[in-house]
Amino acid sequence: MIGARHLAWDERGTAVIEFGLLLPVIFGTFLGVLQIGISMFAYNSLRNVTAEASRYALVEYQNNRQMADWSVLENRIVAIAPGSGLSPQRLTVDVEKAAIQRVSGAIELKISVTYRVQSVLPFLGIDEIATNYTRPVFLIDEALATGIPGSI
Repeated sequence: MIGARHLAWDERGTAVIEFGLLLPVIFGTFLGVLQIGISMFAYNSLRNVTAEASRYALVEYQNNRQMADWSVLENRIVAIAPGSGLSPQRLTVDVEKAAIQRVSGAIELKISVTYRVQSVLPFLGIDEIATNYTRPVFLIDEALATGIPGSI
């Protein structure tokens, strides 16, 4: 029979116990870093999508293609989202004319995009994480810039 003194100095199996104690911490840290990476990817994709939509709006507006409403721009954002790795089903887009126009001779739009990022931490009760980005767009209006009444 093994004596108590011998068991007190026996270190066999301690690495397994220490690994078992640290594994949840290491695993949780890994999943947290992974979730932050996925969220940062979604945020950067939102920035790219809104930049592309801004360029589209500027070109279309400068080519005298007046947009009856801003749904054309909203649809454009939804259409180019998959190319940036975003799922259109998780995307919410809102384009509206800014309440206060900060630049004379221009029309200021506000593009607000929200993306619901899939969570890798559902066992903690976190199903989705909303990532938001808002971008102003200034469309230069020749009629406003020259003082001639335009069709705004």
